[in-house]
Amino acid sequence: MSNVKVSVDEIMDILDRSTISFHTAFDKCTVAECQLPNGFVIIESSACVNPEDYDEFTGSQLCMDKIEERLWELYGFDRHQQIYETMP
Repeated sequence: MSNVKVSVDEIMDILDRSTISFHTAFDKCTVAECQLPNGFVIIESSACVNPEDYDEFTGSQLCMDKIEERLWELYGFDRHQQIYETMP
């Protein structure tokens, strides 16, 4: 069972092969759309209260952090499922 794991390299490879786009909504929100190599889509957002404080670069970084975290969850679930399916 110890060989069934998700690695940082695997997550980074998936992100590198994904199609990711960002756009600004309502002058204070960054929306990130990420299509994984298998076609699955993840959408994340980050926003601030005051449009004067909005920074698109910071918003995109926050969205990417959320997308990466989601990948860890999804691929972690997948590995657990693989273990479960091999149990008697």
